[in-house]
Amino acid sequence: MYTRKNFLGLMSGAALAVVAAGAAVAQEVTLKLEHFLPAGANVPVEILDVWANNLERNSNGR
Repeated sequence: MYTRKNFLGLMSGAALAVVAAGAAVAQEVTLKLEHFLPAGANVPVEILDVWANNLERNSNGR
């Protein structure tokens, strides 16, 4: 009896995790990036632009 309760609880938790993961994947996320540095500064040009381009490429433009 105790083993059956554990098994049912585990399966219920696993099913809930699968449903929650599917819902999380379906949501669309929009990222916005702001900074206070001028456009020609090193950080936006050498770090933030590279990061944004890599993110866009790895997410297939989404």
